[in-house]
Amino acid sequence: ESNSELFFSSSVDGGRTFAPNERVATDVCPCCKTALAVGPDNRVYLSWRQVLPGDLRHIAVSSSIDGGKAFSKPIIVSDDQWILAGCPVSGSTLSVDSNGILSVLWYSAGKNGETGLYWTQSKDHGATFGSRRLVNAGTTKGTPVLLSAGKGLAGVWESNEKGTTEVLTANLSGERTPAESFVLATTGELPAAAVTKDRMFVAYIANNESHQDVWLVTSRNRQD
Repeated sequence: ESNSELFFSSSVDGGRTFAPNERVATDVCPCCKTALAVGPDNRVYLSWRQVLPGDLRHIAVSSSIDGGKAFSKPIIVSDDQWILAGCPVSGSTLSVDSNGILSVLWYSAGKNGETGLYWTQSKDHGATFGSRRLVNAGTTKGTPVLLSAGKGLAGVWESNEKGTTEVLTANLSGERTPAESFVLATTGELPAAAVTKDRMFVAYIANNESHQDVWLVTSRNRQD
């Protein structure tokens, strides 16, 4: 596959100039989105879908403690056993809390477990990850969104079952598996989301008969 390498660059002058590109990984799935997050200690985290021998497509994470000059050896987040001779077009998303705990949200259709959306956490800067938890069973389209909301985390994603699309959200702070999900929009696609202190805003694409519209919905952050 072409374009199968991941590079990192940064700017310290507001984007006027950038440092030389640093290659972080090879054998990267070329169509799945990459993800970036920065911890409270300024550690930079990168995530991507790694293509392993045998067309195994897993989520990998690497980090840098020197502003991106060097990155750690990639760590596979979960052994999903997803074998696919093509691109899922579905990357992962990252979030780091004030305690430095790294959270990862991603979709898998691998033979190791149910098809669905999963999340996990690392308490040692991405060196190891806990057991994954199922957020929502079923087909997810595109890359999900992971946000700090209230006292925990919220996931936002597009569910696509038998051609019917919905934009869903779930609070990921509890132990419930799968998580309790809520419908934000029917017939919605490709959501993007942001949070303020007490509200979450979600934009999505809605298909009408002759055109597409962009809609925005908002909900209050759960504090439990």
